[in-house]
Amino acid sequence: VLASKTILNFRFNFGTLRSKTTTSFDRVSRSLTPREPPKRFDPPTRHRKSDIVEFVAQQWLGEGSTGIAYRGTAVMLIKADKEGGETKVVSRVLVVKLSHRKKEAITCLRDEYRVYHKLSMKGVRDGILDVHGLFEDSENGAYALVMQDGGVDLKIREYERTGLCEQITMSEEEYNFLLKVILSFNRLGLRHCDIRPSNILMNDKGALFIADFSISDWKSVYLQQDVKNLGDIYQKRFKYGKYGFNDRT
Repeated sequence: VLASKTILNFRFNFGTLRSKTTTSFDRVSRSLTPREPPKRFDPPTRHRKSDIVEFVAQQWLGEGSTGIAYRGTAVMLIKADKEGGETKVVSRVLVVKLSHRKKEAITCLRDEYRVYHKLSMKGVRDGILDVHGLFEDSENGAYALVMQDGGVDLKIREYERTGLCEQITMSEEEYNFLLKVILSFNRLGLRHCDIRPSNILMNDKGALFIADFSISDWKSVYLQQDVKNLGDIYQKRFKYGKYGFNDRT
């Protein structure tokens, strides 16, 4: 359904953020979800209501050098299969990552989409969030990456369980699954560069995801650092600010 939508109308509706008007983004890349058949994306010359997804941001999730992530509800129309049939309205909870307006941030978000695209083309699916496309605000140049809602990160999960989150508790089964995910993209030469509890998500069904490829690269060196980070998390000896990739430049 989302793969056919070419316009993203974005607005805020939480806290002090209450949009009077929407900001429109045009789709500039195709959906990468496995349930959608791969196809070329060609920008349409005209738009209909059925081409639009209305996204209402309802929760701030986090902010980094690339942009800000929001959880919200996406509402869209589905055309009837048969002429004269009833048009349905469906809604889904999604996450939209909005880039900052600086050129470096925009480039970074576009590069992050390319990482997801390459992983998709190589068949890497386990532990990777579904990406529904990249959209551009032609007026100010900002970009929006529309993604699956991965749930809560492991720091939040730990706090909800124990009231503490300096170190998190991870089961052996979770560790083995995440190790398999990390090795799957390390084998392609990709290193995440930022494996930490706040970048590991778990949804309400217990599925785990590794998120935020905004500083990842394809240098194919020091790939063991991602594995070491995960091991330190599992063994409760992870230290924020300890890890780095000094050769990135």
